[in-house]
Amino acid sequence: MTAPSSEPSASSAHRLVALGASNLTRLLPALTRAGGFTEVRAACGYGRSYGAPSWFLLRRRGGIDTCGLWNDLTAGPGRGGLGLVTDVGNDILYGFDVPWILARVRSCAERLRAHCDELVVTGLPLDSIAKVGRLRWLLLRTVLVPGCRIGLAEAKRRARQLDEELRAMADGLGARFVELPGTWYGVDPIHVVRRRFPEYCTAVLGGRSAPAGPAPVPRQF
Repeated sequence: MTAPSSEPSASSAHRLVALGASNLTRLLPALTRAGGFTEVRAACGYGRSYGAPSWFLLRRRGGIDTCGLWNDLTAGPGRGGLGLVTDVGNDILYGFDVPWILARVRSCAERLRAHCDELVVTGLPLDSIAKVGRLRWLLLRTVLVPGCRIGLAEAKRRARQLDEELRAMADGLGARFVELPGTWYGVDPIHVVRRRFPEYCTAVLGGRSAPAGPAPVPRQF
């Protein structure tokens, strides 16, 4: 069997490979249109964890670190395109500590970096999270992760620590780090509001512009 070439093919040079959860699921069509990609692969889904099985509306998903995306990339045409690591926050709600989360995210980011020319890492929406009070926290926790027992103060502490670690990780991998301003969020403190989708896409995609032509259908894992 011939090993995949390390040189980018015409398709892989203009592809997006994205890792995330509910925000990425909602934003993927906008990113696909805005970036002018010819190929899009994504490991995402509501409630998705980077390193553990998770459930959302009776649907079980495995962790991103063990999904089929990695075999697909290894068997693909070669290195190229933009890699995105985002939505690194669900695992706080699942009760995991920062070293555990960072280890799984770093493993995924390093593997993604090996397949993509450019890597982007987004932080956590700290300004939005900082405004969450006790009642909103209890509602959020009850609706999204009923089994979560972590307190608000501890969740905020872990979010700040994880954001700092993600910045350092991005710097070490030669990745571009994108902050998530509080103005992109509304009553829901963790999901970007639809009217801010263009700003999110601009921040993540940098100077990429979309040529005329149909957008590809993202392949999801």
